This record gives sequence, structure tokens and C-alpha cells, in this order.
Amino acid sequence: MDDLEKFRSDWISELGQRVRPTQPKHGDPESENATLPPPKKNRYVFHLESNTEFQGNPRAFEIADRLLQGEVLTDDDLYKKPIKRTLSDSLPNDKLSRKLKKCERRNHRRSFVDTFIDDLNETTDIPFFDVCLPREVAVKIFRHLDVVDLCRCAQVSRSWRTIAEDDLLWHRHCCQMGLAEETSNSMEKAEWKKFFRDQLHKESVLRHNWKNRIGRLYEMVHSQGGVLSAVHSTENCVAAGYSNGDIRLWKKTSDGVEVHDVEWDAISGCDLNHVTSIALGKNHVIVGYGNGSVCQAELDLSSESTRGRQVLCIPGPARVAASAKNNSFLASGVTEMVLVDDAGAVQHARLPTKITRTALIPPTCQHQNESVISVAEDAVRVHSTDEFRSDGIVLHHLIGATVTCLDATSYLAAFGVIDRSAVNVFQVPVYIVTGARLLGTLRSHTSSILCVKIPNCPENLILTGSCDKNARIFDLRTMHCEVRINAHGLGVSQVQMDEHNLVTGGEDGLVCVWDLRTKAKLWEMFCRHPVRYLRADLTTLVTAHIPEDLRLEPEDGSIVVHARQRGSVRMYDFAADQVTKGIPSICLSSYDEPAGYNYNVRLAVPYDDLQ
Repeated sequence: MDDLEKFRSDWISELGQRVRPTQPKHGDPESENATLPPPKKNRYVFHLESNTEFQGNPRAFEIADRLLQGEVLTDDDLYKKPIKRTLSDSLPNDKLSRKLKKCERRNHRRSFVDTFIDDLNETTDIPFFDVCLPREVAVKIFRHLDVVDLCRCAQVSRSWRTIAEDDLLWHRHCCQMGLAEETSNSMEKAEWKKFFRDQLHKESVLRHNWKNRIGRLYEMVHSQGGVLSAVHSTENCVAAGYSNGDIRLWKKTSDGVEVHDVEWDAISGCDLNHVTSIALGKNHVIVGYGNGSVCQAELDLSSESTRGRQVLCIPGPARVAASAKNNSFLASGVTEMVLVDDAGAVQHARLPTKITRTALIPPTCQHQNESVISVAEDAVRVHSTDEFRSDGIVLHHLIGATVTCLDATSYLAAFGVIDRSAVNVFQVPVYIVTGARLLGTLRSHTSSILCVKIPNCPENLILTGSCDKNARIFDLRTMHCEVRINAHGLGVSQVQMDEHNLVTGGEDGLVCVWDLRTKAKLWEMFCRHPVRYLRADLTTLVTAHIPEDLRLEPEDGSIVVHARQRGSVRMYDFAADQVTKGIPSICLSSYDEPAGYNYNVRLAVPYDDLQ
């Protein structure tokens, strides 16, 4: 390094001596008219003030510079032959000396920009990051860059690319985007950048399939079960209950859908009644019957059939709800509620009035166990599992009011209320569950509210659907309606949304998908029965059309319900593989949309190539 610095200093001083002006001798006319030869090789070290001060400047730039300075040029000025001007003609000797000294000082004071530019020379120089910065420090610097800046840095040089593609950086971005768990180790997976790119591409394809209705539709039918009466689903499983007591499970696989039956032990056929409610938990399925029986079956989808048993019997039609995080579940009858925790302990609570709706609240950091929200006529209460009593904590109690719907998370609870004594008859109070405090009231509805949705909505947003045919999106920070869409010809019974789309189900049997940015309808599908269940995620859409009239079929077969009156369960799989298998590639067209809402047909003509 000492030899290199000595060479650089000698070289800079030699360059300065070659262009240093000589003092003319007095009395010598030749020396008085002497001029400095123009520095040809080191011309770049000067900070020139004008384009015309540069020897050999193009004629066009000289004319443009004179015009910018305000000169009026004649034809002779435009077409005459340019006269070469040397650097000494344009700069006096004292000014030239000051320029040289300034440039010498500038050469000794290198900036970071010059250092980074020299770092690009990987042929003769050692990169800056490899010499002056340890890799750990460079990674710490690159942690402050976003995804776009990291990709740009990877294009600078090979040394920058090795740092910009470090697994620690891309594992951090995967955790921020929700593609990996915060507790996961960056060494668990190689090439986190490739994983990040593949996941973004997959999400982009799924959003495109959602908007264009490109997917595989599954009609889930169980004719022997009678009329459809209850449906629930998770990410990979759909459960349906029927009027004759049958339970059918469908498991989603990469190749399609697998069917599984549920058989009950110690229950005779005459004791079975129609299914009133069904819920899927973490490892089990809970079923409530019209006679008050509550049955539980292990969710073992490795075999074709699953066996279960009766665990509870409560008065009246049983309604059940299960937790997705553990094996606890809730069952409610006419006036009684039963909570079974993860360990199997049973707690009872009896309310003074008829129970119309219940909800199971997921556990929080303060409360390790689930809580219960109950609606008994005009009173809404919160029941803690630590003290599961009938009185609980009263959230809302308004004499004469009617609660039409209920939804809750671990933090918020919202329900639709019809209050005939208020100015705004139809409203949605929103409460904070932990402190039983009223956060605000959502208004602007003109008819009864049929559904409220809080989970899976973007932050600070809540979704409602009502009998006035509109779906509304409210901002919890202002308690005002931000988006209103006239969605259906009848009431809106089911709603769900994400950052891009809004899915609505109506009493008219339509399921509509809307673009939130343009408020335009993307596509729709129809069934003759009202939509009573709807669940949408990034890959699937599950809908259930349950008839209003539950027609029971006697065992002797004297009455048979038509297939149109049985209801239907449908599942759209937008991540299904649409590639046609078993056909030679020469017989396939390049048209890559095999199915869509406009009924596109995949061509199978030899040598066909659509551009």
C-alpha cells in the first residue's frame, strides 16, 4: 500500500508540473506572446465554466452556448469555419493556476461516490466492501433497503450481489410479508430470495384467477342425506349436515376432492334428527341435532370413514361452535350453554331468557382460555371461562330491541340491532370485549342488518350486509361508511372481503365478486336458494345455498324431495392445476385459459398456434 500511495502522489505532482504555466521574460516579445499548450490527456480534471472553453468542441454546442448567452448570430457566424481555441486563450495564467491547485486538492479528497464507482472495476481492483467493510456490517447496512432497492443493488457488481442476496435479508422480508413465521430460522430454507419471488408470483396468479374466474368448480352433492341443513369449512376441509342426520366431509387435495363419511357409535337410527349446526375444530368435528344431541368425531381424513360419539344432550335444538386453535367447543340450547375446554372439563350456564345467538371468542394474551358472547332476546353478554356464570358481563341491553346478527374477534364484538324507539332504527354497536366499552355505532342502514363481518377484514375496517340490498364497508376510526355497493336484488345475507375483492351472497341466490378499486362486478354465479354460508380465502371460495323450507323425507320413501330443493354446496379452487393431462403436446393449443366465466373452450387442434 505504501508503494501505491507513493506512486499516486508522484503521478499527481508530475501531472501538475506538465501543465504549470511559465513566467514570460521581460523584454522578450516571443516570451510575452507565448501560450501554454493545451493539456490533452488531463483535460478531464478541470471544472470548466463554459462548453466553448473546451478545445475541439463541436460546432453545434458552441452555437447553442452563444445563443443561450443572448448573442444574435448572423449567417456568417452560423456557417463560417470555426477557429480552434486553446485553453490558454480562454483562461488567464493566474486563473489557470488556481484551477490546477483546486483540482490537486480535489484529487486528494475522494468522495464516497468515487469510491463506489471505482468499486465497479472488478478486474484490477479489490471491491470496496471486501476490503473496508466486513460482510456482517454490509448486511446491517443493506437491512435498511426495501425489496426494490435490494434488487437494484444486486445489479451493481458481483460483490454487491452476494450481499444483496443474503438469506438473512430475504428471510426478514419474507417475515414482514407474512410468508414465513417470525420464529422460524433463516437456515431452515435455502435461497430465500427465490422463495420470496415464487410466493409473490403465486399470489399474483391467484389474484388474476380470482378476477377472471379461472378455477375448478366442485359440486358437493350427497343425495342420500336429504336436504342440506348446515355447512362449515376450513382451509382444507368442508363439512355438511343433512336433514336425515348424515354428515359428509370433503377434503381438498392437489388432485381434487376426497369424500369421507361420519358414523356415530351408540346412536340408533330412530334417535337421529336433522342437523341444525356443524363446526370444524382443530382435530375434530362437532355436530348439533334438532333434538338437543351434540356429537363429536375425530377429524381423521386418512380413512374413508370417521367414527364419532355423543358427548352432550341439551334441551332444544343444539347450536355448536368450535375453536380452531384447540379442542374446546361451545354448545347452546334453548336457555342453556355448555362449554367444553381443551382438557375436557365441562361448564354449564343457564340464562333466564331464550338464547338466540352465541359466539366463541379466541383466546388472547390476557386470557389464555376462550370467552363466550351470548344473545338472549335483547341482552348481549360476555361470559369468561374462568367464571362461566349465567349473568356474565352485560355489553348491550336495550328493552324492546332485537339482535339480528353477531360477530366477534378476540378484541371487538359487533351485532346488528333493530331499535324501534331510536331515530336510527337499524344500527350496529361495536364494543371492545376486554373492557366491555362501546367503541362506536355504525349507522346509515335503511333496513335490518343480516350479517356483520370483522375477521379477515383489513385493519380498521368492518363489513355489513342488510335487507336494503347494500353491502357497506365502515372505517372504525371515523365510524362512517366509506364504501357502499348495491349488490343484490334482495337482502345481502353473507359478506367477506380482502385487500382487493369483496364477495357477497344474497337472499336471491347470487354470489357476486366485486373489485374494491373500481366497485365493479367481476363475476357472479347463481343458485335458487339463499346463500347461508360463505367463506373465501386466497385459493378457495366455499358457498352453501340452504333452502328455507327443511323438507324431511320419510324412511319409507313415500315423499322424495326434488334435487332442486335439496340445496347445494360449491367450492371454487383457484389454485387447481388446469393443465390437461394425457394429451400429446402437439395437440394442445397455446391458448392458456381452459375455463372462465365466459365459458372459454380449450382448443385441441393439431398444429394450432394462437398468437
